Amino acid sequence: MSLNKLLELRDEMLQSVPSEGSFFDVIPGLSLHRRECRTRCEIENYRPRVVIVVQGHKTAKIDGIHQSLYCAGDCLAAGFELPDGDHFLEGSKEVPYLCISYELNEDLVQEMLIKMGAHIEDKLVSDVSEKASNELLDVFRRLLIAMRSPTERKFLIPILEEEIHFRVLSGSLGSFFRQVYTPERPYARVMKAIDFIRKNYDRRHNIETLSELACMSPTSFHRHFKAFTGISPKQFQKVLRLKEAQRLISEEKFSCRKAALLVGYENQSQFNREFKAFFGRTPANPIRT
Repeated sequence: MSLNKLLELRDEMLQSVPSEGSFFDVIPGLSLHRRECRTRCEIENYRPRVVIVVQGHKTAKIDGIHQSLYCAGDCLAAGFELPDGDHFLEGSKEVPYLCISYELNEDLVQEMLIKMGAHIEDKLVSDVSEKASNELLDVFRRLLIAMRSPTERKFLIPILEEEIHFRVLSGSLGSFFRQVYTPERPYARVMKAIDFIRKNYDRRHNIETLSELACMSPTSFHRHFKAFTGISPKQFQKVLRLKEAQRLISEEKFSCRKAALLVGYENQSQFNREFKAFFGRTPANPIRT
């Protein structure tokens, strides 16, 4: 990775994102992030995506033990991150944290996989990272420039998005996405169940129903689900419920009882207990950062 290429992308990001915040453009799946202080990261995206840390760094502490550090220039093939640990974005006003997140288009991935005839690796980890290639840094730089012009947006962005897909799939991180988006692979099947849980998190689901949806045996489904997400299907659903309940209480000003019922809890005591275990506070207490 060339430092000059990274700095060129940084300069374009500073121009595209002049103030602190997260910005979602008209390009599906693309988001630009800028933070000017140490910020706890609330992870909302459960879809596989490529992430480039352009400036600053990110720390991820899981279960109070494992800590990962992603620095400027790191490129991540991210899977189904869950907010089961502490995630912090490290930046300042002088040196803001800058990050690009891009979710690949499944149809375009499928089309390219057919053309590339890529070999599918059997082994898969949920998150892999490496230093971004010069080619990938440059195509994202050109994408940011094209976004500012209505004409270039119309004619160049589709071409640039194709190049992004090619660079990612042909690079060393490509095996992750080839696994995820190859229909007959176990992890692609698990994605169907994950999407189903996300859309129906407030309902009860048993392992048999979910495994049938993924066309797998219950034992195989549970094993692959945990290998991909790091947690069980039941825990995955619980995280979704608790996160939505927290949003309803803090943003929509719902009562704890109403929020619990809306996300699928029938027992208020169980909700209070699991909420406190997850967030470290009771539902009625304010959020502390």
